[in-house]
Amino acid sequence: MNRNSLGKWVEISWPWLAAIAAGTSGLILNQRVHLTPEITAKLLDKFVDVCAISVGFWSTALALLLALEERRTVEVLRQAGIYTRIVEFFLTTVYSYFLLLVCCLVTIAVGHPTWIRHDIYVAAWASILVFSASATLRSFLLLGKLLKAK
Repeated sequence: MNRNSLGKWVEISWPWLAAIAAGTSGLILNQRVHLTPEITAKLLDKFVDVCAISVGFWSTALALLLALEERRTVEVLRQAGIYTRIVEFFLTTVYSYFLLLVCCLVTIAVGHPTWIRHDIYVAAWASILVFSASATLRSFLLLGKLLKAK
């Protein structure tokens, strides 16, 4: 495996690896994570706001990318073979925040499901939160590279 393909593999997989590490940490440290109902309600409210804004932002970024479909910049990205990766990264970010938004809204409406063990619940939340943050960082890093490479 050459250096370029290794870098591509790391760029693609690090949010997934970070989410697995966060989920594992959630399983190990679940007894130390107990939030009061008031704090949980405030956090969920803020998460809903962040998720809604993030879904809107990254969807707009995708729409703008689609609007540039006929531009020379997009054609150069296609020839370099990274246009598809850009779209995949942005879509992954949108999907991860949409999933987090649904989880927040379901938790607000239903509360902690009694049929899910606390350690599994903490691990799932940690994984989803870290994956969403990592996917966002990955997309921002890629967006920054695009803006710098004129």
